[in-house]
Amino acid sequence: MRPAALDRFAGFFEDEPIPEGASAMRGSFGPAGQVGPQGWHNQNGAAAEYSVTVSCAGAEIVDFWFSEADAIDHRSAPTGSIRCPSSATTLLTTSTQSWIIELDSRGEAGAYLVTATPAV
Repeated sequence: MRPAALDRFAGFFEDEPIPEGASAMRGSFGPAGQVGPQGWHNQNGAAAEYSVTVSCAGAEIVDFWFSEADAIDHRSAPTGSIRCPSSATTLLTTSTQSWIIELDSRGEAGAYLVTATPAV
């Protein structure tokens, strides 16, 4: 486990409210020298359309991938990229109950918040 004292982005999005009914993932990419991609395997969803919002801070650019497979193919183009600090919302349509979201800050320290809410 990473010591929070070394990671200036630990807890960055902790006070951000999560929309009612949403699933969420938040955290940091790690302290300098220990930065790595972060992923979320949601096995509690349903086959549906989701409104997915990716927020970031610190890193210049964050790439994100969505997949229904058991793994992300990083040789494929990302689903999207955003400049930080900002947020981007996209629709994700799934045909299974299990899906993956992965984020990559391209080696820079930073924080992320991802929310997925069933689209109405």
